[in-house]
Amino acid sequence: MVARCVRGTDFDYGRLRVNLQRAPLRGFSADELLLRCVRSGDLIVEKSGGGDQQPVGRVVLFEGDEPAVPTNFAGRLRPGPGIDSRYMCYVMASLYFDGRTVAAVKRTTGIQNLDLDALMDNLVRIPPEEGQEKVAAFLDAASAHIDSLADLKRRLIALLKRRLSGATRSAALTQGWPIAPLRRLAQVIDCKHRTPQYVVDGLPVVSPGDVQPGRLDLARCHRFVGEDDFADLTEGPRRPMRGDIVYSRNASIGIAALVDTDDRFSMGQDVCLIRTADHDSRWLTLMLNTLGVEQLQEMKIGSTFDRVNIRQLLDLQIPAPPREVQEAEAARLDELGRQAAKVIAKLTQQLALLQERRQALITAAVTGQLDIPGVAA
Repeated sequence: MVARCVRGTDFDYGRLRVNLQRAPLRGFSADELLLRCVRSGDLIVEKSGGGDQQPVGRVVLFEGDEPAVPTNFAGRLRPGPGIDSRYMCYVMASLYFDGRTVAAVKRTTGIQNLDLDALMDNLVRIPPEEGQEKVAAFLDAASAHIDSLADLKRRLIALLKRRLSGATRSAALTQGWPIAPLRRLAQVIDCKHRTPQYVVDGLPVVSPGDVQPGRLDLARCHRFVGEDDFADLTEGPRRPMRGDIVYSRNASIGIAALVDTDDRFSMGQDVCLIRTADHDSRWLTLMLNTLGVEQLQEMKIGSTFDRVNIRQLLDLQIPAPPREVQEAEAARLDELGRQAAKVIAKLTQQLALLQERRQALITAAVTGQLDIPGVAA
C-alpha cells in the first residue's frame, strides 16, 4: 500500500505542523501501516539526527486525512483522552525551547538519539480540556501574527537582494561594454586536491561552505592545518594574496569572495583562486556572483554535474569595461551593498527577536505564567 513518508524536511518548525507537499510516496505493508500510520491529531517527534546547532527532538502536529508514515528517524505520539493535540504540541515545543528535550538526547558515534522514555518522564501542566483549547487558540493566533510579521521582513530582505542584484546587472549590461571569457581577464589557480591532516588550532583552510558572496570572512572557517601542511597547500602560486578572489567550485554554491586580508590561509578541495593584474578584483567578484551564477544555472538545466570544473569557470562570459570604469562601478556597488547589508542585518536581528518572542509566549502560556482569559492560573 502507498502512503506519504514524513521526513525531517517535511517538518514545518515555524508553524509546528507537518507539510506534506514534498513528502514522497512510498510503499508500506499492511502491518507497517497499522503500526506506524499517523492520523489527524497525532504528533511526530524527530528521534534521530539533528546537528551541532540543531539538537534532535523537535515535534510537529499532523493534520489531514492523507495516509502518512513517519520515517524511521521519527516517531508517532498519540495524545490520550482529554488531551488537546494542539496544546500538547505546544507543550512539547516548550520542552525543546527550555532544554529539557536536549537533556534526554544521547550521542552515539556522533549521531543524536532521543531517549523518548526520558523525555516523557518530564512533568508538564495539563489544565482541563477546555483550558487546553483556549491556550492553543491563543497561541495559534499569536503565532499567526508573529508569522505575518516575520514573512514581511523576509520579503523585504528578498526585495533588497533582488534590487542589489538588479543594480549589478544594470551596471554590467546597459552600457554595451565588451564581454570576454574569464580566461582572458584572470588566472585561475586550482587547489592542491589532497586532504591534509587537520588540527584543532592552526591556520585556516577555506572550504566551499566558508565562501559567501562579497568579502572572505576567515571566521567562518572550521578546519585548520599546521605549518607543514600549510606550506604544501600554498606551494607556488597557491598562496592567497590580498586582491585575489576565492571561488567555491561546488555547483550548489558557485560563488566568489574577495580577499581583503593579509592573514594566512589555504584553499580546501573544490576551492580555487582567481588572480588578475589588469582588471579590478571587486568588479570581477561582483560579476561572478551575478552574471556568473546565472550562466552556471543555465548550464545545470538538464545536466547532473555537481561542481564547476575549471574549464567551465574559465569560459564564463564577463563584461570588461576599461579598468577605471570597473573601479568606479565597483566602488558604487560596494556602497550600495554596504547600505543594503546594514538594513538586512537589522531585519535579520528582528526575525531572531520575533522567534524568541514566539518561544517565550509558548513557554509562558503552557506553564501558566501568562494570564489567558478563561484559563485557570
